[in-house]
Amino acid sequence: MKQKSIKKLSAKKEFQLNKNRTHFEFLTTYSPFYQKIREVRKKFNIPNFGFIKGEEVKKWQYEQYDNNDLITNSAEFKEKEEEIKNNFKLEKISKKIAEEQWSALYDKLPLDNFTNICREIIQDFRLPINYEMMLRMYILRGEIKQAPAINYGFMPEKDKLVINIYSKLTKEEMNDLLKTIRIFNKKLPHITMIPKNTKGQLDFKSALYTPTYYQKGDKKVTKKELAQAYIRGKNKKKKGYEALRQLDKKYIKRFG
Repeated sequence: MKQKSIKKLSAKKEFQLNKNRTHFEFLTTYSPFYQKIREVRKKFNIPNFGFIKGEEVKKWQYEQYDNNDLITNSAEFKEKEEEIKNNFKLEKISKKIAEEQWSALYDKLPLDNFTNICREIIQDFRLPINYEMMLRMYILRGEIKQAPAINYGFMPEKDKLVINIYSKLTKEEMNDLLKTIRIFNKKLPHITMIPKNTKGQLDFKSALYTPTYYQKGDKKVTKKELAQAYIRGKNKKKKGYEALRQLDKKYIKRFG
């Protein structure tokens, strides 16, 4: 890639990063949001303006892990887990109710609860989901870090491309995403319409393997007559056998 193209790409990413960062900065001056952050920090024993040092964040995280373990290892938690499992197994509750009860149970775990609250904030203040890490860091450190540089994500897999779009894309972002799609598109199976002559060959093959097609009143229908009825083309003598040979080639070309 030429140096000029690299600089242009970097400038695009920097622009998107700044756009996302300033959008979040603007939100932090909004009183309802600021009040919500204070409530969350109080609930999870985080200082009013966040932790100052990274070591303090790590210590807080380890404490949450320990609290998680205390709850999940408790007899009360295990009994509730078993109760939900058995009720669902015995069909006393539906799958939907079981999932709701599982969610309510695990929401008591500090780390799960923290994650759920962050996602609720994102939803309540109409933030894109890719802002989640930035929000978490703001709650914990009081700093605006890890702003997303792009507003879409993709995960190429063997036979599909999973795309997530987090907010309305600019023209430039849309073009960049389309480039990715075009590259991946070349690797996917190419599905085409079945041509009319192939359809006729398939109908002919089907007729050959369906005994009722051979009978026309008291008269038996020949393969040649079947070929004349179903297959396009001028050569009436060989086209039946040729059709089957062509079909074999088409199967291999299309399906391997």
